[in-house]
Amino acid sequence: MSQALVIRRLPAFRFLALALPLLASAPLHAQTAATAAMPALAKFNGADTAWMLISTVLVLMMTIPGIMLFYSGMMRAKNALS
Repeated sequence: MSQALVIRRLPAFRFLALALPLLASAPLHAQTAATAAMPALAKFNGADTAWMLISTVLVLMMTIPGIMLFYSGMMRAKNALS
């Protein structure tokens, strides 16, 4: 019996052959303990929040008319991606 047939008939051997290198390399991926405490999260800034809302509205103002034209069929086929 050839060696390839022996390995093919032993699913546990194949599982161990795949699992052992992963388990053996686990210490290599370990992280060191954090030495300093995590800094406190910054407070929300009103200007940042307002800018995010304004930019969201601007993006929607650009996107919605394009989607409406695309789905209503008023756009030429040469300008469509698919």
